[in-house]
Amino acid sequence: MSKRLLRQSLAALIPSGDAFDLSWSQSGAHLESRMMCGWFAANAPRQTLAETALQWGLPRAMVLNWLQASNGRDVGFTVNRDLTSFRLYTHGWAGEVPAKNETIFTGYKALSDGRYRVDQYGFRGDLRDTENTGLAVGSELLKTAIIRIVGQAPAEVPLVFTTISNPGRQSWLATVRHGNFDAGMVTPDLGGFKLAHLAGGVDANKGSFASFYVSASPIQAMKFISDQPFSSLDAIR
Repeated sequence: MSKRLLRQSLAALIPSGDAFDLSWSQSGAHLESRMMCGWFAANAPRQTLAETALQWGLPRAMVLNWLQASNGRDVGFTVNRDLTSFRLYTHGWAGEVPAKNETIFTGYKALSDGRYRVDQYGFRGDLRDTENTGLAVGSELLKTAIIRIVGQAPAEVPLVFTTISNPGRQSWLATVRHGNFDAGMVTPDLGGFKLAHLAGGVDANKGSFASFYVSASPIQAMKFISDQPFSSLDAIR
């Protein structure tokens, strides 16, 4: 399928979405921009997402695996700006508080080098746990923001911390959206956006990386997926 048709296919999904993120992943000299559209379980267009993933080229067995695993869970997709990477997600856990090491996110990913990978995000507690903070501040780009969040987040605000560990990925993800932090603490360009996640680690495809995510609107998601130029943050404001 052409990129134009892929953009149209993804754009058709956005109006029904329940949550949106924009993210940027810095690895070496490359900054990759991405958009996530997600749905709560009751509203999830799982069959349409599966068909889109097959059109993208994800292996049928992987898509069927995602369909089975996503039943009754929140779901979403992430795509990068140049349409070389596409990912399906499931999100959810059995109880109010996940069990230690429980998988709470799973990503089914078509990578830019033509490979495919399933990443399981295991629950490791709270970002403020000493071991988790120590791991997160190892990312120089995100160190200042991590220290501020750990120091300022009220005790009752959860800062869910997960890790991925497989041959293709050694990384962490901190969900900080409940703290209502301004993303300008990561970079002034993001001032006014709500910080959603921070992540870092080493990826077999792109090497060491640091990623930052902000909450977005359906309009911003639609601008991202459009054919219009998207060269700066100004394009989504």
